[in-house]
Amino acid sequence: MSSQAKKDAAIAHFRSVTGAGQTDSLRFLKKANYRVDVAVDMYYSDAAPQSSHSGASKSELSTQKIRELFESFQDSPESIGVDGTIKLCEALEVDPEDVVLLALAFEFKSPRLAEWPLKGWTDGMKSLACDSTTSLKAQLPKLRDRLASDPDYFRQVYGHTFTLGLAQGQRSLLNDPPQAIDTAIAFWTLLLPLGLNGGALAHVDDLNAEEPSSSTPGWREEHTQWWFEFLGDRNAKGISKDTWNMFIDFVRTIDDKFEKHDTEGLASSPRVWAFSDLPHAGSWPSSIDDFVEFAKKRAGGTTS
Repeated sequence: MSSQAKKDAAIAHFRSVTGAGQTDSLRFLKKANYRVDVAVDMYYSDAAPQSSHSGASKSELSTQKIRELFESFQDSPESIGVDGTIKLCEALEVDPEDVVLLALAFEFKSPRLAEWPLKGWTDGMKSLACDSTTSLKAQLPKLRDRLASDPDYFRQVYGHTFTLGLAQGQRSLLNDPPQAIDTAIAFWTLLLPLGLNGGALAHVDDLNAEEPSSSTPGWREEHTQWWFEFLGDRNAKGISKDTWNMFIDFVRTIDDKFEKHDTEGLASSPRVWAFSDLPHAGSWPSSIDDFVEFAKKRAGGTTS
């Protein structure tokens, strides 16, 4: 096994034990010279891992206050719905279309847009160390910054966002084609600029790389518009979960000329296998392969 493969295995093992993100995993494993047992001990003895949420001590949180706060927004005994979401946004002084709400939906495990179940609310508030609108409001800038800059956290929120646009029992954004594509584009419009500008989607030559590439130009916001145009031109009927998830790996690795596209996709990327629950077969979805040909023409100045 190569040195890099051993490191990847150590990272995967460490994360499976601790539930830590990539940033903390790398930090502790490097300190421990990639000895997982030592790194785990260091992690649990550390009072405040870098990726943990800051706020009130969990021992100081009031479950009763968390429940009462939920009840002030609830539309039914066990859930906050559309009306309650509007009230919540007003209380937090945040626009209902602010991208940070996608991070909050991930933290609270919301099953769909504008739906916040009691259990997810309670667990999420405790995880964020909040029991009031004031403390929750204080967490929003931190969540936004983390979403913008942390590739692993971005991947988690991005993956969860797909489920927010699904009707109950649906597996792909397919049931109502025009609206399904509009929903996906709306999510991409919120998430991609944040990740590109903040570093979470910084270009890498290889998904196994620990640091962004400083030499190869990558995806630009202009390319996002090309992607939207491509979906419109081909009358796409929807976006599958696999296409949704693999798209950000494509965004991170493709060069700005679309010349280095590997049709075998992620087969040689153990880091992605370790940090994703997707059973990648190795090749990119056909829609991404087709988009590369479309983008090459645009990058070369042709439209036919």
